[in-house]
Amino acid sequence: MAVTSREPAPPRRNPAALFQRGMFHNQQHGVRRFLAVLLALLSLVGALIWGGGGVDAWRQLAPVWWGVVGALLFQGLFTYGQWVFGGPGWWNPLYLICWGASTLMTVLGYWPLVHRWVAAQLLALAGGNATSVLGYYAPWLAGGIIIIVAALLDWLPEQTLLD
Repeated sequence: MAVTSREPAPPRRNPAALFQRGMFHNQQHGVRRFLAVLLALLSLVGALIWGGGGVDAWRQLAPVWWGVVGALLFQGLFTYGQWVFGGPGWWNPLYLICWGASTLMTVLGYWPLVHRWVAAQLLALAGGNATSVLGYYAPWLAGGIIIIVAALLDWLPEQTLLD
């Protein structure tokens, strides 16, 4: 027989709230898994853009299909390698090679798609002044941002989906 407490529930901290945070607590694991799969798919999309011949080939609806299949196979192989050789010893050279190759495929896919836009946003932050430090290095910083985001797209899903 279950024992129930007769203590009153603590008062709500925010009387204007529509939902209690505890209602969503049980959904955290499912949402984390969903987001991890979504990030892995975003990484895969970058590899498919690159493997299919780049942005222009996809815009013309004429991707290189053997490249798409190759990108799928390589991305799957590198992801599998990350998951096999990763873990507490992340400095394992085989893990780093798989992670780097997977990240490189994602970078090559997204670079032509977003580099110019990110660089323009950074230049706008500099007030359009291309001679300022931020304006001068905007293309380099944009490339660094793309590389970091692609590396995270490859790394974060394994941190959630693997024990």
